[in-house]
Amino acid sequence: EGDGLFLRAQEVRPIAADALAPYYEILLGIEPRPGLDVAPTRIVTAVERLGRSAELDLWVMREVLDWVEAHPETFARIGGFAINVSPLSLGSPEILRFLDERLARLGVPAGKLTFELTETAAIDSYGAARDFIQRVRRHGCRVSLDDFGSGYASYSNLKNLRTDSLKIDGAFVHDMLESPSDRAMVKSMHEVARSLGIRTVAEFVESPAHLEALREIGIDYAQGYAIHKPVRLDTLLGD
Repeated sequence: EGDGLFLRAQEVRPIAADALAPYYEILLGIEPRPGLDVAPTRIVTAVERLGRSAELDLWVMREVLDWVEAHPETFARIGGFAINVSPLSLGSPEILRFLDERLARLGVPAGKLTFELTETAAIDSYGAARDFIQRVRRHGCRVSLDDFGSGYASYSNLKNLRTDSLKIDGAFVHDMLESPSDRAMVKSMHEVARSLGIRTVAEFVESPAHLEALREIGIDYAQGYAIHKPVRLDTLLGD
């Protein structure tokens, strides 16, 4: 209720040699009153605890698609948007109906929209995740597996879900310069993903040294403060 929510965008930049386009992950912003920003993590955690995360996801999806339809020229010159999907949203009839209706009449390429599912959600709700993936892919959308390595998904589950990309959990990226085992894990996840034809994204990239290490491994995309800090979505209109 009210107008305390807004959308932010953080660039996800290609760092591999391939000719890939940068895109933006959509993030939630909370400003209960002008000038007072609240950490979204605290609010999202409370919403999840109350079992109402699907309502929040629906708000985000509606705002994103409204923005895309209102600014087709801006959307045409960027690589696209990635939208997070919570576990409760995967099997939500309301969200599935909404996506079917809006994506069917979307006036821009749906292939520039990516839905991000966390690894834990995808495995805990495997059937719902698989159905959700099939549903949005019918409209041409892409799917990414987020926070890979933080849960207990096996490589066989990764093979069966066959997402378009996976985001390596930031905990591995954060420690990879000091920890050979973390660096080896990042390299392993990238190599397995590459063998399956899946793009890799490293999150929490905080320094040029992290960026160079990821480039040496061959990671496709990087995201983090060393790349780009989140900005209000409407600032993309002025880029």
